[in-house]
Amino acid sequence: MTTSKIVLSICPSWGPELPPLGLGLLKSSLNYHKIPAEIIDFNIECFQKLPIDIRNRLWDKSKLGPWLDKQQFQTQVLPHLHQFILDFAKILANHQAPYIGLTVLDSNVWVSNLLVDEIKKTSNKVIIAGGPETTFKEPRVKLSKSFDYYFVGEGEKGLVEWVQWLDSNKTLKTPNGVYNTVGELCIDRKFEQCDIHLSPIPDFSSLLLNQYQENALPIITTRSCLFKCRFCSDFKSMGVFRKLSSKHIENILIHYYKLGYRQLWFNDLLINGVIKELCVAFSNLKSKGQKFSWIALATPNKQLKLNDLVLLKSYGLKTLNLGLESGSNDVMKMMKKGFNQKFCSDALKRIFQAGINTQLNIIIGFPGETEDHFQETLNFLDQHKQYISGFTSINSCIALPGSYLSDNKSEYGIQFPKNQDPSLWYCKDNNPQIRDVRLQKLKQWIYENGYDIYSSNH
Repeated sequence: MTTSKIVLSICPSWGPELPPLGLGLLKSSLNYHKIPAEIIDFNIECFQKLPIDIRNRLWDKSKLGPWLDKQQFQTQVLPHLHQFILDFAKILANHQAPYIGLTVLDSNVWVSNLLVDEIKKTSNKVIIAGGPETTFKEPRVKLSKSFDYYFVGEGEKGLVEWVQWLDSNKTLKTPNGVYNTVGELCIDRKFEQCDIHLSPIPDFSSLLLNQYQENALPIITTRSCLFKCRFCSDFKSMGVFRKLSSKHIENILIHYYKLGYRQLWFNDLLINGVIKELCVAFSNLKSKGQKFSWIALATPNKQLKLNDLVLLKSYGLKTLNLGLESGSNDVMKMMKKGFNQKFCSDALKRIFQAGINTQLNIIIGFPGETEDHFQETLNFLDQHKQYISGFTSINSCIALPGSYLSDNKSEYGIQFPKNQDPSLWYCKDNNPQIRDVRLQKLKQWIYENGYDIYSSNH
């Protein structure tokens, strides 16, 4: 058996539905370069070991507060995970692999820190952090200094170079995107992106896939976004928009089909820019008698043509998750959404006509949103109930680090409390209390109309 050079893991909380796509891509890239890698999904292990009532409560994405707020985490989450953290730290400290890589997000940074602190008590493993929490300096400062390095960018190339650099006893050039945690956490860094066509097919071979809740696999065919919404940092944290060729997409689909899977969750920020390639790839599979059922994200604009939607439906598209965010023309314009009420209304009707389900994302409390604007959103939802299947993400507006909103806070008169919490920003006619009242009104409308909410930050 080949000895692993690096262990990749993700800590709770992360979705228990599917295997972690990012780690699958990293493992595949490392193995392609003859660097043996192993994935140990600490998140799913904790999820599976906890009593059902506790895990259902802790992994309820509509109530993420206990994972995001450190004080809530220490009182509501840590007592259930503390022993698991100690046990897993011992496993990693004694593992034959000299290197460890952790994907760090806002929802798992506290567990990740405790795990690394514990490993370092008994081991000299070299540990690197990557993922959304390392991209911008504001959230990055939450990282424990027990991490040796952090990476900024897409890791398929960078992680390979990092391992090669360490194996050379650091005689090679320091890889782009790799930084030391000592005194370097609060510095702006350049995002390193890779050629996604050089990225091999995700490798989940070291995972027990029957542990996950869904009998499906994740897939991503693009990087970044076609739009630059003012509240979003994704386009800055993922580089310029890029997409795979239809042939590359087809190869991934064929591989997944051979593994026995017939359901897919697309992780693209939107599929609007890759519809042609998807149609070609799925058409080729269909001609071989191979078909998937799948869900994806999209933006509700004129790019979603009825003919394409009907075609995608025939190729197995079941649900489109739409980033509506607001039902007010004024707020859509302030957000720089790139569409208006009519575009959204028409898109919802076309999707419905094609026989595809729709899930919506809504953001409450963008700077400049008034009570009248909020009521316009409720009115829009009320007028389009028959075209809406459910709600994926219902959030109070956050001044996300890296977003236009955060980088240009003086333009909006935004101020932060002493702890700099991006969810607690305030300005004239807008504060956390106002946003919370509106969010609760929206949730009330959603539940009274028989819908569910998959995820919420409040």
